[in-house]
Amino acid sequence: MIGAEADLYTFTDSTGEKNRLIEKSLLQVVDDSILPVFPKLAERQPLTYDDRGAVAMFAAFQRSRVPEFQASATRTATASLERMSDRIFADPAQVAEGLKSMEAHTGKPSEVSAEAMVEAWQSGKVRLKVNPKMALGAMVDISPKMAALLIDLDWTIMVAGEDCAFILSDNPFAIVPPRASPGQAVGLDTPGALKYLPLTKSHCLRMADHGYALRYAAADSAVVRVININTARNSRRFLYATDGADLKGIVEASGTASSPDEAGATVDTIPAADGGDYHILTWRVLSAAYHDAM
Repeated sequence: MIGAEADLYTFTDSTGEKNRLIEKSLLQVVDDSILPVFPKLAERQPLTYDDRGAVAMFAAFQRSRVPEFQASATRTATASLERMSDRIFADPAQVAEGLKSMEAHTGKPSEVSAEAMVEAWQSGKVRLKVNPKMALGAMVDISPKMAALLIDLDWTIMVAGEDCAFILSDNPFAIVPPRASPGQAVGLDTPGALKYLPLTKSHCLRMADHGYALRYAAADSAVVRVININTARNSRRFLYATDGADLKGIVEASGTASSPDEAGATVDTIPAADGGDYHILTWRVLSAAYHDAM
């Protein structure tokens, strides 16, 4: 299977069994909830508040359910715990107090002295390793909060012409900095930053600042290409297209690889149910720059 990771949302529960509750009882509901919205998009119809809620929740999880978010959450948690450990293990007396509390709680003496623990940490003999699955908890916690923010932004549904199509990636939710500050760090609520999420090959959701507007806008091949370049720059490993889009050309234009034909860059073609083909490009990402699409 290309572009998929087995058991990404699976964790081992207290019984030692694999638990797929997140995928089957949460993500499936999120994915199913947006399905009734697609026909409305195709007809350029208004969206109800419930429709917007379904799209906003889907968009939030598209930002948090990907491997890139899990890796980022793991790095953040590791850095935070290491800073806390640096403070704790800077003082043997503080560690000794902690050991006394633990011994009083468990009724068992510690087999390691406070001095030995401090020396092990400060010398680098002991390092923290965060379980990557902890990111699942962050995903479940933060996604509804992101959705609550996204639902109240100005939305534009970009509609691709018949001669072009939006591509997808393994990290599809892209944030583009304001034109005046192309290199600044951005977040969901950064003024002037645009958020893009391809919903289908013909529709891409663009979210701007607060305002709650909804409009549809035609996107010609030039605009679609720029959005696709941003999608490529935000991806980490995979790009997907359903209609034979020029994936290698997009990668070249995006600067995400020094050459789309370098070692490790391949295109796989998979027959689709509708008689067309899926095209999946895999390559090594070398940059993650953005530029505006409008």
